[in-house]
Amino acid sequence: MPMNNLTPHTHQTITIVTNTTKTYKGVMKRYAKTTLANDPILTRESIVLHLQTLREADYSPSTINYDLERLSAEYLSKSDGDYEQRKHDLKKIKQLFHTKNLAADYSIKSIELDEIQKLIDQTPERLSLIIELLSYTGLRISEALNLKHTDKDAISSNRDHIYFEVIGKGRKKRSTFISMELYARIVSCFNGKTYLFETIQGKPYRSTYITREISRLSGKIIGKNIHSHTLRHSWFTHEIRNGVPIDAVSRGGGHYSPAFTLSKYSHNQYTPELSKIKFKGKTT
Repeated sequence: MPMNNLTPHTHQTITIVTNTTKTYKGVMKRYAKTTLANDPILTRESIVLHLQTLREADYSPSTINYDLERLSAEYLSKSDGDYEQRKHDLKKIKQLFHTKNLAADYSIKSIELDEIQKLIDQTPERLSLIIELLSYTGLRISEALNLKHTDKDAISSNRDHIYFEVIGKGRKKRSTFISMELYARIVSCFNGKTYLFETIQGKPYRSTYITREISRLSGKIIGKNIHSHTLRHSWFTHEIRNGVPIDAVSRGGGHYSPAFTLSKYSHNQYTPELSKIKFKGKTT
């Protein structure tokens, strides 16, 4: 079982053939944070890992598209008799990650609450608890797996809920909470000294391992191969459907603005049934 967390390490700089603009330096910087230190060469797998990490960290579709295009150009430029195979690789990658509609409806990526409950009921205990916390909080998988017992906020916590400080995208801090009952079950199961979800070696789980297990087992249990980020999409979707104010959901999920949350998860159609404006016609 992979035990290392997907955390940036010291990386070797890759040489990319392009003009050294600030935006392209940003691609290099982001890529360095999502690839292994001993693997500076672009591969199909490293490009997929990079784009998947950006998506799970809620980077904008335009950023993901830009990184995809620039890394694709570099990947093709390094071909050595395998140009057509590389073009085929990139075609599949673009089908997975390229977003033409930047106003895409993320709510369609969610699953129903009864499906989440089925996953919680039928997955092994450790994975079940991770799924439950992700679905309860809307945390990104990396945020959840990095939670430490020392992140508890003693001031905000009470007998019913316990609050944690989360370090999210861009090192931005926010607060999240879980029930004391769920926290007690996590502690009892994992018995971690540092992390909430800790391996027997005392390390945090790798996000890629957890995502792979969720995808593998969800296909068997609910007939859908979902990812860990699907649970985050589902949290946003159901909290908004339940009437939680958009600005509260946006802050709780760590989005940079309520407008972004609104554009991605609230796609109600205006219908006669929803309209509250009624007139009786001429009364005099």
